[in-house]
Amino acid sequence: MIKKLKLDYIACALVVLLILFMVVTVNKAGWRYDAVKTASMGRTIPVGSLVVTIPVDSATEISSGDIVAFRQEDSRILHRIIEITVENGETFYKTKGDANEDPDDMLVVRSKVEGKKIFHVPYLGYVLAKTRELMNVAGGLLALCADGETGGGNRLKAAISGGSAEFQVTTLASKLPAVRGFTSAAVASSVYVFGGYGGGYHNDIVELEPATENVTNLVSKLPTARAYTAAAASGGKIYVLGGYGGGRLNDIVEFDPATGGVVNLASKLPAARQSGAAAAAGGKVYYFGGYNENSSPCNDIIEFDPAAGTAVILTPKLPRTAVFLSAAAASSGRIYVFGGRFTDQIVEFDPATYTVTDLASKLPTARGDTSAVAFGDKIYVFGGYEAGSKFNDQIVEFNPATSTVVVLNAKLPFARCTTSAAMSADKMYVIGGYNGAYLDEIVKIY
Repeated sequence: MIKKLKLDYIACALVVLLILFMVVTVNKAGWRYDAVKTASMGRTIPVGSLVVTIPVDSATEISSGDIVAFRQEDSRILHRIIEITVENGETFYKTKGDANEDPDDMLVVRSKVEGKKIFHVPYLGYVLAKTRELMNVAGGLLALCADGETGGGNRLKAAISGGSAEFQVTTLASKLPAVRGFTSAAVASSVYVFGGYGGGYHNDIVELEPATENVTNLVSKLPTARAYTAAAASGGKIYVLGGYGGGRLNDIVEFDPATGGVVNLASKLPAARQSGAAAAAGGKVYYFGGYNENSSPCNDIIEFDPAAGTAVILTPKLPRTAVFLSAAAASSGRIYVFGGRFTDQIVEFDPATYTVTDLASKLPTARGDTSAVAFGDKIYVFGGYEAGSKFNDQIVEFNPATSTVVVLNAKLPFARCTTSAAMSADKMYVIGGYNGAYLDEIVKIY
């Protein structure tokens, strides 16, 4: 009996190791795996199967008979292409589940195809789900024991899969007052969203209250309508830097969440900037890259000291010019800068030593127009815009301690760029954006 139990344990351990090896291999290759939850593909891909798909880009060959993954509302669908048509230069696919009597109601435009099936393993989806449940409990307990009062809560909430967090993604019922992208956001007592563009420039300040998830368009306004700003919180205040609203700006606007007060400070950026990124560390705010006053991309790092009222261009520079990039401060106090049109860079900036390091770790693809936020001991980068007019729906996890990059299985509901992002109350929010149309959505990741 004891010998049989030992063999059972060994068999279970081998299965778990096989699954982990497969998951890590798939993630490293940039592929994606999904567990099949419905019977629409019948015996071709039974319920409980694990399906592996490769990303689709403009060079990927797609033929009638291929099984592809695409987004339909908040669901990811895996069906077979049964007919291909081309209208006005756009390619459309008629799709159908093998077990369904009728084709799907809507044609799928090629740009909405997210993946192409390369193989599946029957029943492995069930096993993976059960393995995740066990690892969630074990990982959460270990994190709670190891971290004590700080950090453990975040990891206890997260499901552990291959060393990275797995999150739930939902779209809030609450919406922004109007569609917009190119906003900036920062957290004080609530999440605050500043300005943006959605066919016109906005000057509003929008509050998202995390406990109720209510959205309020505040009476307080920015001095003028603007987009392409960057925002960061420091010392209980939020600072909105630069931007564009018919002209490029060198403003530093201070917003006090406690009073609703808005002040266009006498302190200014050394030169006008737009489409850069900002993050705060050590009581100071840092602005990275962006377009300068001559409409040229730059690689400057600007340090703004709210206490002294000074803003200066530092001697260290980013390794390359970058616009439409994102940045977030890690728990270590270092700031990490991600991407830009169009680069896959991840750059570390240490405000304590003014050291800039061009990391060997890179984003999965070159992309700009991302947003980023620190959550626990990791940083998450959302969506983006790639060369070839391709929008991205990925949630990319970066671990500053190990300098590793993982593409999570969780995705944004639709590919999008020019979002802003913030973290509050153990939840991350991705706000607004653009995916061919400007959005008023607020996506919660938790």
